Amino acid sequence: METVAAAFNVADWRTTLSDTMIESIQKAGAKNYPDMTVEDVRACCPLVDWLDELNA
Repeated sequence: METVAAAFNVADWRTTLSDTMIESIQKAGAKNYPDMTVEDVRACCPLVDWLDELNA
């Protein structure tokens, strides 16, 4: 457990899905699900908002 805690203490959490990446996922998904929106993709990836806040 100490090793895991140490790893979390030194980890760099500055990562996220950029708007461009989310738009790319939406475009790929829209091929099979034409009604898919960027908002749908964001709703399926709740960590995006958390990471954005963390990196602010």
